[in-house]
Amino acid sequence: MKKYFIKTIMKATVNNDTYCGNIFESIWGKNYNWIENFGSHATESNCVVKLDLEKAKKVGFSSVKEVKNSSVYKSAMENIETFKNSKIWETLLIKIIAIDL
Repeated sequence: MKKYFIKTIMKATVNNDTYCGNIFESIWGKNYNWIENFGSHATESNCVVKLDLEKAKKVGFSSVKEVKNSSVYKSAMENIETFKNSKIWETLLIKIIAIDL
């Protein structure tokens, strides 16, 4: 069974005094559920989530169309502009991925 998710990669800029240079990679499902969360920022923030396939089955999207219509995806896309203006985090990647479960 194939499920779809949103993968984001963020990097703290030199203007981010707390996390400067840290990377934050996440894979999101429905209702803002992380199925995976890692990177130097996640480690320092104690919010590492290892890939949880059972949870992924429950919170994965059924289609790319469902992902694009979700508030999770729309919020991620809006954050690109927000982070450009804040200069604290840089969005390196937002993409829809498929995982065979």
